[in-house]
Amino acid sequence: MKARIWLVLVVAAFAAALIGAVTLPSTAIPAAAEEGEAPPCNHAWDSGRTTKAPSCTTPGEKIVTCILCGITQRDDIPATGHNYEVLVIKEATCSATGLVEHVCLICNSRYEEVIPTKSHDYQKIEVDGDDYYCHDWKYECQVCGSFYYESSGTEERTAHNVANATALLSVEPTCTTPGARMGKCAACGEYGIMEVPALGHDWVMESQSYDQSSGMTVNYYFCSRCNEIKTEEVEAAEGSLGVSVDLSEILNRVAEYYQNSIYEPYADLLLMLFGIFAGIWGIPVGISYIIARKQDDKEKARKMLVNFVLGIVVSFCLLVAAPFLVDVFMQVIISVT
Repeated sequence: MKARIWLVLVVAAFAAALIGAVTLPSTAIPAAAEEGEAPPCNHAWDSGRTTKAPSCTTPGEKIVTCILCGITQRDDIPATGHNYEVLVIKEATCSATGLVEHVCLICNSRYEEVIPTKSHDYQKIEVDGDDYYCHDWKYECQVCGSFYYESSGTEERTAHNVANATALLSVEPTCTTPGARMGKCAACGEYGIMEVPALGHDWVMESQSYDQSSGMTVNYYFCSRCNEIKTEEVEAAEGSLGVSVDLSEILNRVAEYYQNSIYEPYADLLLMLFGIFAGIWGIPVGISYIIARKQDDKEKARKMLVNFVLGIVVSFCLLVAAPFLVDVFMQVIISVT
């Protein structure tokens, strides 16, 4: 029995010694402590003392102190950044940009910013057609009053477009007055009037003279369409004296004027007159020719036939072939001179 008790005690002692060797804290002294040095400090810094206040754009500085060991160090304070106030200088509209100014309440730094234009507040309005303009839609801004027409995309209305071939009535333009065509518009399909712009003068220099008293050259012009004349004084070129005339140019312009301004507008009328004249002229000549044949007067019959042919040829030259003949006549004069 005693032997068992001693065995239990020995085992318990051995186990206690083993557990103590594993779990008991070490009693070793650190090297720094053995040499008399303080252990390192886990610093706890205070809020610090500001030595340089920060601005909107530059950082500041402060000194902080450890509340455990008393050591100090210098730290940066971040820049505060601007605190802008927006001032409206000009309000933006639908026709003009606006302008605002940003002013910093701290440092008075400022800059301007352009505000884009606003969108138009358009109202669609129907516009009835009239004698000169097509039916259209008008878009007008209720704020600024600007507008445009749907058909053209601009502020100009679409005028009637009447082709010359389909016009019911035409008034040809002159050098100074506009013409007009009345008929069905090719754009809108309605009947209206299309204004044809005035042609404007076609000035041709007829001659020039030198004015010795003023030292100026006087140019004389005439319009090839309406024959209006004008003069123009220009500084005389060195060595220019007397009068100079471009005869070929004048004759060409005269022929062009006759053809374009006198004959062409009335070509259909002149052709009709030629037909009427030929018919009227043929009646008395034909009767005279028949009478002469019945009387067996061959000489008189021949004269009647010759007179008829001559009348037809002369009237044809005057009423139908005149422009061509005038042009040929002018070219002959130019070649001779």
